[in-house]
Amino acid sequence: MSSVMSDREKKVRGMKVYGRDFRPQELWSGSSGCRYVYLLRATRANQKYLGLDRQQLDGVFADLGLQAPDVIEAAQLAERLVAAPYKQKPNPAARPEAIAHPARGVDLASLVNGTRLEKLISVEAFGLYWLTPPGGYADHIGQPVALLLFSRAGDLRDFASWNRMARRREDYTLLRFDSSSQIDREQDIRRLLNPLMAARPLKEESYYGSVHFIRSQLDTCPDHPFPRKDIGRSRYDPEGLAANADPPLDARQLALNLEARKAREAIRRSATEEGLTWLRRTYFTQSIDPMFMEPENGLAWFDETGARPVLRIAAGTQSPRKDREAIDQLTEVAVKGGKLPKHTIELMTFPIGGGFGGRDLSTFPVYLAMAALFSDTPVRLVFDRYEQFLCGIKRHAAVLQNELAYNAETGDLHSLHSTIYMDGGGVLNLTKPVVELCALHAAGPYAFKHNAISGYAISTDSAPAGSMRGFGIPQAAFAIESMIDEVGTTVGTKDPIEFRLKNNRLLKTGDVDVAGFQLRHHLDTERICTEAAKEPLWLEREAKRKEYEERGGGLVKYGVGFACSMQAIGTSGDAVFAEVSIDPKGEVTVRSTAIEMGQGSEHRWPSRRRRCSAGAPPGSCSESWIASTIRM
Repeated sequence: MSSVMSDREKKVRGMKVYGRDFRPQELWSGSSGCRYVYLLRATRANQKYLGLDRQQLDGVFADLGLQAPDVIEAAQLAERLVAAPYKQKPNPAARPEAIAHPARGVDLASLVNGTRLEKLISVEAFGLYWLTPPGGYADHIGQPVALLLFSRAGDLRDFASWNRMARRREDYTLLRFDSSSQIDREQDIRRLLNPLMAARPLKEESYYGSVHFIRSQLDTCPDHPFPRKDIGRSRYDPEGLAANADPPLDARQLALNLEARKAREAIRRSATEEGLTWLRRTYFTQSIDPMFMEPENGLAWFDETGARPVLRIAAGTQSPRKDREAIDQLTEVAVKGGKLPKHTIELMTFPIGGGFGGRDLSTFPVYLAMAALFSDTPVRLVFDRYEQFLCGIKRHAAVLQNELAYNAETGDLHSLHSTIYMDGGGVLNLTKPVVELCALHAAGPYAFKHNAISGYAISTDSAPAGSMRGFGIPQAAFAIESMIDEVGTTVGTKDPIEFRLKNNRLLKTGDVDVAGFQLRHHLDTERICTEAAKEPLWLEREAKRKEYEERGGGLVKYGVGFACSMQAIGTSGDAVFAEVSIDPKGEVTVRSTAIEMGQGSEHRWPSRRRRCSAGAPPGSCSESWIASTIRM
């Protein structure tokens, strides 16, 4: 059997490969027993959380005949590890600086069961709280308020089934909320998702950030187009003109923003003066779950049997380096405060049953590690499909308001004006780079003379949104491809591929993108379109359509469509590197930063398990190094 995808036989035969196949005793010698973790989640985010009704909870355990679990809430978390609330990292490049939250104005260093929470730490993947404390507002529906550590797996399943049914009732009171504190969030998801309600920039406090790409060859300022070469990718904001901005704008930034505003207005004015036609459309894409085959799962054990404690984590993940760093941030405050002994973090990863971005910067490993620190045995946290749908990372819902100016006689493209709103959910996660890539690809692979594109990442109380295959580009492609087809139809071009190939409408090597950067690499879009136009599937589409209609009495429809897209690599700023070495025996070893996610990047592992430990040298655990050996 080929060494490529060496575990495929095990997968097909149902042998132990994936993380959920294993038990602690099979991975860690000396471990015994296991606790089973359930995350009790907030059912509301627009009302102040008052706490868990422990009396009712104990009654549920008794009625179901369950062994009562350990219950870890925000107060216990503060006593054992860290303060419950924490801040997100400010981003100097984005406007505004602050991340809004319904609890804004509430003293975050407030009292929780008599403990003053003064230490706030920064983790971008989370919202305001690790566990929502009494007196706070959950960042989003589904944010954990407590960890339940069961001693028997069956007890967890029985309670989870009861809780899912009970929370559907209007009289569900296990979690207590203050109805008098209900707030009408400016960033209500309904306003974002309904195009008929004319989605518009909301209060800037509801932004996670914004990005703007304005490019014009017009002489908007004396003797030069916008942006000038000396500006490059400098951040500018055509809306950032307020004299009382927070933080205050310096004179150079204010002048740059004003120049961007003038350039945007000049592009629109030139289209009107040239008598061009405007096509205005609003597009909506919904929130989507990655729906990978294997929901998130893992094992953890705070092992104190050796000379130095080790926090052992075993999970399927796309980003082991990021996970280890987040877990380290979880424990660093407790270690410094003497609440937790100095320890090593060891992360073991498994092949995963799909990821598609939905396991990149996931909060799952942190909650898994958190539970382990409250148990004297290993713990197991396993999501089923319900849990994954409820709280897993989603593709961003988006509203794109596009205006395209073109020549109605020739079909030549003049300019694209696009305003993009993306629902980032209740946590920052990777929303900002996703919005940046969506804006960067708003014009697709088409050569517009001018563009004015703005993207806004909006905070809502919906499920966290972040990385997912395409990384913001499918939303942009759906909008621009729909418009290009419509423009082609209005100018009388029946063949969409033919329209794209005419009059240098496609970007070529040497052209510039919407950000003004020259595309020096080879572009194959034109050749791909030419080859696609020769395909029998395309050439025979009309005949097939008529054939299906006649055969089905007009009830059966047949169609073939065509669309182009451009795709950046990662966030378009990711480094890709590899190492090739040859030893004296002629053996060639290739190491790369790919991680095996079922796509075949694994090739004869020197060691089946990958470990990423604290203090490891740079690069040794970055995205799990894969080593392939080829004998010469």
